[in-house]
Amino acid sequence: MNRKSKINFISKRIQSPTKTLRFALGLGLIFLVVYFFFNTPTASIFAVETTGQEFKIVTTPESGLFRVPNMAPGDKVSAPLAVKNMGQRDFCYDVTARLDSGDKLYTILELIIKDGNGKIRYLGKLKDLQNIALGILAAGNSESYEFTISFPFECGNDYQGKMTSMTFIFNATEHPQTLDGGIVWDPPLEKPDVTVRKGIVMPIKFHILNNGVLDKEKRGVDLVITGNDSSGLPVVYKFSVVDGTLDWEEHGLSNPHYSVMFDTSIYPVAPDTFYNAKVKYGDQILGTTEFKSGH
Repeated sequence: MNRKSKINFISKRIQSPTKTLRFALGLGLIFLVVYFFFNTPTASIFAVETTGQEFKIVTTPESGLFRVPNMAPGDKVSAPLAVKNMGQRDFCYDVTARLDSGDKLYTILELIIKDGNGKIRYLGKLKDLQNIALGILAAGNSESYEFTISFPFECGNDYQGKMTSMTFIFNATEHPQTLDGGIVWDPPLEKPDVTVRKGIVMPIKFHILNNGVLDKEKRGVDLVITGNDSSGLPVVYKFSVVDGTLDWEEHGLSNPHYSVMFDTSIYPVAPDTFYNAKVKYGDQILGTTEFKSGH
């Protein structure tokens, strides 16, 4: 069972209502964040309310995440957001942007999400932020992010006086149960239509299935990704437990997993190209999956 939580961020020319964060029971843990109204001389504030028992998530800060001045083309605003798992179970989570009103401005705003290590987790149009996996959060652990919204300089004054209202949706779920041979892929690779974009970092996490049970012992496995590089030439990217390029993450996790942050600025991808991800243990292939690169 999942919960929904909501942070509303509102900023207008005359007033700046309070934002609300709500948690409720539902089909998935939904964490709704941030309403925007641009061209305002005042700042916005947060208020947080929580209900529900299945997942216990808190955010830091609880108020004043964004303080938005009168935005003009070329301006940008940044704010940190920390998410913590206060419950007793691990969960996977992703983020999506939802338009509530004001589509003209919404379509041109740009977004960068960076994790606590400064790695870019998303880079692109705000409207294109759809089901971007952020990883797995263990019970008692937290993750920090920086969200930056920018108003493209080339937009000029065409959008003067326009406003938009949108919501970030953080969707948290339990570990997927879909099995691929001897591998359980965590989000986003548990889905067949995953897309990674140039310049961002995609988490690749998986578990080994041993006799129908998730294996909690570290093995000397390899992750091999094949496809084309940014110039269109065939390429093989290999990550290994043996040389430390493939991590074994177990700190606080009830179900430890193998993990690599697939950074496309280091491992270039070609646009609109399919890539094969294969897990090997020696010469034995434990499981495979595919993902696609976007523009």
